[in-house]
This record gives sequence, C-alpha cells and structure tokens, in this order.
Amino acid sequence: MSFYIAYGSNLNLAQMEKRCPGARPAGAGELPGFRLAFRGAERGYYLTLLPEAEGSVPVGVWEVTAEDVQRLDEYEGYPEFYYKTETDIDFTDRSTGESRRERALIYIMRDGYGPGAPTEEYYQGCMEGFKSFGLDTEELSKAYMEVQ
Repeated sequence: MSFYIAYGSNLNLAQMEKRCPGARPAGAGELPGFRLAFRGAERGYYLTLLPEAEGSVPVGVWEVTAEDVQRLDEYEGYPEFYYKTETDIDFTDRSTGESRRERALIYIMRDGYGPGAPTEEYYQGCMEGFKSFGLDTEELSKAYMEVQ
C-alpha cells in the first residue's frame, strides 16, 4: 500500500469506490504552496494545482494499492495530460484523529492548458468529495468563480 493525495474528483468517495476498489480514505490535510485552478482543453476542464507561495489547498489522502495506481494513471491521462510526482504530506488520520506525515503520490496537470469552466457534474462531484473529507470548500469555490 502507498499514499495518494487527491484534490478534485478523486475526493468523491462513490467515484473512487468504482475507480479504485482497493483504495481507502486515510485522512485530510493541507498542501501549502499551491492554489486550485480549472484548466484543460477539448477533453474538458479539470482541477489542477498551480504554484502560489502563500497558497494552501485542502486535500484528501488515500491509501492505495499498486492496481489502484494503475487505474489512476489511466483516469488522469498519465503521462500526457497529468504528470505524477511524490511529496510529503501532513494529515490527520481519519481513523485515529492523530497527526501523521507520509510520502504520497500526486497528479498535477501538465503546463500549457488554459483556464475554462468544468461541467456542472464534475464540479458538483468535487464539491461532494470535499464535503465527504470534511474539507473547507472555499478554495474550490474560488477556483470555480475564476472561470465563470
């Protein structure tokens, strides 16, 4: 098992249950140094992270299997649309309430995609995911308002 950081539709518990059946929600935290933004092209507009020194993005952390990572690669359009990297994340463990730090995988959209509005279905799925992880939705709403 390894850890994966989600900040968009992969926060949605129902979607992740179908997409990555071996995944389990591990906790929630904040990823400093970024802001949320909707970017994309003909294929659609989706959330990504943009560097912002004073920014901070609420995130969910999943425990995932190797098979789940393969499914995420496909879903995220890796390596063409999103690239993946690893970072350390501090989060509150969902089962114990304790603070922990883990190395985790994260997907970020490649440069060169412009801003645009997501579908209402995608946005609402992200909103539901934020709420299910107990995350503040302010950053998600701000990103959405930027492209309306």
